[in-house]
Amino acid sequence: MPGIFPILNFNAIKKITSLCGAKIPIDLLKKLEQYQDNEEEIQKIGIDYAINQIGELIENGVYGIHFYSMNRSKATILIYNVIKDKIKRI
Repeated sequence: MPGIFPILNFNAIKKITSLCGAKIPIDLLKKLEQYQDNEEEIQKIGIDYAINQIGELIENGVYGIHFYSMNRSKATILIYNVIKDKIKRI
């Protein structure tokens, strides 16, 4: 089951990816770097990216998503409210 970790803080995602060896797609990284000092915009970018990523996963046959909310459930709830109609179709 794929795991989704919504990006909500620039410094946190940089640290997490450096620790686990994950790579941020270059287009996403450029957007994040552009707004790295604007936490509200970073959250919008991260939530939008997660929504699009989940949509692609569902369209490609994934039957479940695991959210890594890290005690920041508001983002997960926002994402779920956008994608719930797509989930009902599977």
